[in-house]
Order: sequence, then C-alpha cells, then structure tokens
Amino acid sequence: MATQKYKEQPPNFRLAVGSIAIKGNLLHWCKQHGHPPIPLPLPILVCLRRHMSGDWGELGKEDWKLNNDSVNHDKTWRVLSKYSVTVGNDTDSDSDDIYIITEWNVLDPHVDDMGNKTFRRTTIFFCRDY
Repeated sequence: MATQKYKEQPPNFRLAVGSIAIKGNLLHWCKQHGHPPIPLPLPILVCLRRHMSGDWGELGKEDWKLNNDSVNHDKTWRVLSKYSVTVGNDTDSDSDDIYIITEWNVLDPHVDDMGNKTFRRTTIFFCRDY
C-alpha cells in the first residue's frame, strides 16, 4: 500500500517523543536478531524519524487530521503513525506493519519554554499485536 500524504507539518516541526518502549512481537524480534530494544534496527529508526517529523505514514485522512489537530490545537491526547517495514537481513527478513503511538502523560504534563506540550511516552509495536 502506497503512503498517502495529507497535510504535513512544517519542515522544522519535531514531535517530542519522550521515553520509547518497544512492545510485543517487535521486542521479541529485536532480541532474537541481536538488537537490544535500543538501538533500534535501522528500518524502525527511519519510521521513528518520520513520526517525529509529522509524516504519519499509511493512515487515512481522518487519522492524519486527528494527529495534526493533536499537535497543533491540543484536541487529542495521542499521535498515531503506521508504517510498512521490512526487518531482517537477506536470508531472514519479514515485512510487517508497525504502529508508533506517542501519548501525553496526563499525570505529569509539561509545557516547554515556548508554551508547547511535551509528549512523554512513545510505544512501537507490530500492528498485529494491537
């Protein structure tokens, strides 16, 4: 499925992701293939960079709008991205979709010096684990 782009963030946009957790089968895959959860395999890092830059990946128009509203107008409490990735090497590779979800920690909200929300927790996992 080709990535459908909707309204993206400005070029200098950066989503603060806070702490990063790898969950479920993605964590298991990382451990099996010699990757501690951090540093992440390169394809996952590329997706995280896209997420941080406001490219929400392979989501529908409504989810793109919810994400943009969340970071631009404080209307929701999470940002969701979906990407198709190939993880592995030439002899052992798998193609799968991952979700990256950044959530605001409502118990400990933080506003930076510019008055922007700081998101605190980002979770990365295979979509099949949702």
